[in-house]
Amino acid sequence: MPADLAFVFAAGDGHVGRQSVHLLRSIRRHHPDAPVYAYVPGNERESMDGAVHEELHDGATVLDGEIPVEGYPISTKVGAVAAAEDAADADYLLMVDTDTVLLDAIDVHQDYDREANLYLKPVDVGRQFWGRERSRDRWRALYDRYDVPFPDWRVESTFDGIEMLPYWNAGLVLESLADGGIGEEWLRYTRELRGEIPYDRHADQVALGLVSAAPNRSVGVLDGRYNWPLHLRLSCPPDVRVLHYHKRRELSVVRDETVRTELAAVGLDADDHRLSIDHAMFVADRAQRWLRRKTLPIDETHALERAYLRVRGVLGLGQ
Repeated sequence: MPADLAFVFAAGDGHVGRQSVHLLRSIRRHHPDAPVYAYVPGNERESMDGAVHEELHDGATVLDGEIPVEGYPISTKVGAVAAAEDAADADYLLMVDTDTVLLDAIDVHQDYDREANLYLKPVDVGRQFWGRERSRDRWRALYDRYDVPFPDWRVESTFDGIEMLPYWNAGLVLESLADGGIGEEWLRYTRELRGEIPYDRHADQVALGLVSAAPNRSVGVLDGRYNWPLHLRLSCPPDVRVLHYHKRRELSVVRDETVRTELAAVGLDADDHRLSIDHAMFVADRAQRWLRRKTLPIDETHALERAYLRVRGVLGLGQ
């Protein structure tokens, strides 16, 4: 009998491997019997930390993989979905980004309208090119190109509340496998759009928007609890199901004891990271980031954003 829900994530060497272990532990904590697949690019397997390699093999089925779109490492997770669809004997498959952890069991597919066969969360920030009205003609051209109907409905970005065409955060994808899944189609669109569209670092998310619009797909819209972007938030409430922490130092803002207990159980101690940074500077940086993302478009052609990125570059702070 098929399992209700299987999980897949991309793993690899270095910090990605270490993050994958925390994620795996969190899955096992809340879904101890679920099938779990770790997708590892072949060229990274030999350089993986031995302890990471051992824990992944003990707690998951390791799938040999690749970075399917050259020069676009984020496409690894798209390849992971396609590979797990072939391997999984389950009714549903959940892909989550490696730098996330589950804080509770995932059962939204059991509670939601059963007509939905794809569950997605809108992007966090709508003030980016593909969430803004100026991208509408680009979207329409892509819908026409892939022969999918132009949506007559809108979603709202989960951080800044911008109404936009269905544009999804690709850090969590929950799908029914009854019709085989979206993996190969999502990968093909991503490969074709990479290097062709504006702001193509989001090619996977644009591709996901197109895939979700196919007539045979019905989307269940998830709220911010399912992929909570800690780098944009000042806290993490206890009802969050999936925490997207991005970098370990972001955990220093977590004060809720329930969440801290969950993190500690998978080897992530929020207090550890208050000692490794100048905390006052870190808090100040988070505050300006929160304000900037609430008010300014993420668009390198925007004068204020361009000036901000230039200053960050001069100071060696990155983006």
